[in-house]
Amino acid sequence: IKVCNPAVIGAASQPVNEGQGPAPEAHWEGVVAAILFTPQQIEDVCTLNELQLEWRARVEKEQAGVSSMLEEVLKEAEQQWKVHWAEGLVRKQEMMSKLQRVMGSHRWLVVLVDGLLLGTLLTSVQVARFVVHSYPWVPDAVALVQAVARQPMVKPA
Repeated sequence: IKVCNPAVIGAASQPVNEGQGPAPEAHWEGVVAAILFTPQQIEDVCTLNELQLEWRARVEKEQAGVSSMLEEVLKEAEQQWKVHWAEGLVRKQEMMSKLQRVMGSHRWLVVLVDGLLLGTLLTSVQVARFVVHSYPWVPDAVALVQAVARQPMVKPA
């Protein structure tokens, strides 16, 4: 079976633990222990975590602002829909476009963390351990990076 086989990719993208919710922090701490990070990898992963937290905070702040503006536009449109319905429609569409862009930024953050962790920071054996020990949950690079950063013994000086 090839890794790029669509059936394998489709199966891997389905939540193994459907209905169970997100994995508990203790699960990812066990995965961290199984991967056997080097000290340099730990430092690099902690740096990656700091970067993703900063980016996530900016994206969430922007998302909150856009959502707030969208609420205002919708309330205003409800009150004046007969008079200015065309203007309100254009403003709603602008806000929805902004919200979609912000949500896209969040997806790109996850893709970036996945790519850096799996494609650059971990060895092939470590990636395999990550996948195997993530079971019954789907491997989550962001959760793993955060678990590494939470480990008191692994924080860089």
